[in-house]
Amino acid sequence: DLKFEMECKVIAPQSAADKRKAEVSWVKKDKAMHVFSAPLAPLALVKPADGPYSSAFGVTRTYVPKTKACEGSTSVHNGQDIAIPKGTEIHAPMAGTVLLADPDLFYEGGAVFLDLGHGLVSVTMHMSRIDVKAGDTVARGQLLGLSGATGRVTGPHLHWAIKFRNVLSDDRGTDIWLDPMLMLDLKAPN
Repeated sequence: DLKFEMECKVIAPQSAADKRKAEVSWVKKDKAMHVFSAPLAPLALVKPADGPYSSAFGVTRTYVPKTKACEGSTSVHNGQDIAIPKGTEIHAPMAGTVLLADPDLFYEGGAVFLDLGHGLVSVTMHMSRIDVKAGDTVARGQLLGLSGATGRVTGPHLHWAIKFRNVLSDDRGTDIWLDPMLMLDLKAPN
């Protein structure tokens, strides 16, 4: 269990404007996750940025407020963090179709949701610059933008997540997060 001390406004929305921003962010993400694109390439992923791995998939994280003005929060880390400085290039881990490219989601900050086909969506978060837009098709290795420290973070890094959407159900509640490190081991058949 990792503990992070943070300002209340970073742990969860505090003001009416931040609550509205979090709601709008959720609606954007939900809408994107209901769009399915055909695969553009065989299933084979590469790491989206060059840097050491830091916080691993599946770790429990507790966000402790610096003051008593709000409640803390605990969640499971549904991605792999890559420790890189702000401004590091972030590349598409596989060819795909951009579902959502937003510079300012509440928790994710700058984020790109890339539909890889096969029910898989790659999500890169906390970016300082986004160079693609929804509807773009991108090649594996194509520049998506730059790393940053946006959204709920304690410092600059890339959070990389993979979501598997159950293609047999319209209920997005049946979707699951997968460990990106396991996905890197998948290789397309020869």
